[in-house]
Amino acid sequence: MRPAPLLLSLLLPLVLACGRPSTMEQFIKAEDAAASAVSPGGVYRFEVDFFDSLATYDISLYTRLADTGARNRVHGSEPLGLDVRWISPAKETALEERVYIQYGGIRGVKELYRSGVKPGSAGVWTIELRPVAENLLPISGIGIICVCNGTR
Repeated sequence: MRPAPLLLSLLLPLVLACGRPSTMEQFIKAEDAAASAVSPGGVYRFEVDFFDSLATYDISLYTRLADTGARNRVHGSEPLGLDVRWISPAKETALEERVYIQYGGIRGVKELYRSGVKPGSAGVWTIELRPVAENLLPISGIGIICVCNGTR
C-alpha cells in the first residue's frame, strides 16, 4: 500500500470525529447564580447553541437539594417553580412562562422540559431560569441538557 492512501485512511476517521457534539450540558451552582431583586434564589443563565435551525432539540432540566443534613431526608412533594425566559440571538424575548420541576433529593433529578424544540433562528439563545419566591428548600444549583435530534 502506498503511503498517501494509508495516511488518508488513518486521518479520515479523525476528521469525521471532529463534528459538533449533539449534546450540551451545563450546571450552575446556586452561589454562582446572578443575584436578582425579583428572585431570591438568583437567576440561572444558560447559553444554548441552536446551531441548526432545521434540527429539533430536546431540553431537560435538573436540580438537587443543597446538602443541609436532615432537611434533605424529608422534603415535601411541592415542586420547584421556575420562571423561564427565552432570549433569541437578536436579544429579543421570545417566550416567558412558569414551569414546575421536582426538587429531587441530594442525588438530584432530571426532567424533560421541552421536546422537539425547533428554534426560529439558528444561533446562541439565552435561557434564564428564576426560582420563584414560594420555593422553601435550598437547592445546590440548576442544570440544563440540550440534545440535538437532527432534522425531522
